[in-house]
Amino acid sequence: MNQKRTQVIFMTSPATGRPAHNRRTAYTKTAIRRTFFELLEEKDFDKISVREICQRADINRSTFYRHYDDINALMKSIEAEFVSDIDNQIERMDPEVFDAVLVGLFDIVRDNSDLCCYMMKCGPRKGFINSLFVKNYDRTHIKWKKFFPEITDKQFRWMYIMFFNGIVSVIAEWINSDFREDPSTIVSFTTSIYFNGFRKYF
Repeated sequence: MNQKRTQVIFMTSPATGRPAHNRRTAYTKTAIRRTFFELLEEKDFDKISVREICQRADINRSTFYRHYDDINALMKSIEAEFVSDIDNQIERMDPEVFDAVLVGLFDIVRDNSDLCCYMMKCGPRKGFINSLFVKNYDRTHIKWKKFFPEITDKQFRWMYIMFFNGIVSVIAEWINSDFREDPSTIVSFTTSIYFNGFRKYF
C-alpha cells in the first residue's frame, strides 16, 4: 500500500526569506491585542473573557490558546515585550548618546500607547514600575561611573532616583497630553537642565 507524505510548504517573503506563517502569527497577535485593549476601554480587566476576544477579533478559541494560556498570560506577554524593548534601549544608555536613547524611550512608549494609556488609567500592575527601576540600576551605575568616576554610590543613587522618577512623571504627562509634544523637544529641555546642574557639581 502506497503512503502519501503530506508536505507543509510555507511561502516566504522575498524581502526577508521568512515564512509567511510568521506574518500570520504577527497579524493574529496584533488582532488579539487590539481587541483586548478595546474591551479594556469598556470593562474591567477581570470581566474580559477569551470568548469575547475571539468573537470580536474573529478568530477561533484554539488560535488564542495557541499563543496564550489565558487573559493574564496575554497581559503578561504584552508587558514583557514592552519591558524587553525598554531594557534594550536603556542598555545603550550613557552620557554620550543620552538624548537619542531617551527619544527612543518616548518612541517605545508611543508604540505601546494602548498599554501605557491603560496603565495611566488603572495604574500599572503591582511591581511593574519597580521592576524597571531595579533591573536597570546596576548597569546604569557601572556605565556612569566610567564617565563620572568621582561620584559616590550614595550620590549616584540620589541622581538615579531623581531622574528615574522625573522621566516617568514627564512621560506620564506626555501620555496625558495625548502625545502632542515632540519627544526631542521634551528631551532636549529636560536633559539640558539635568546635565547643566550635574556638570556644575562634578
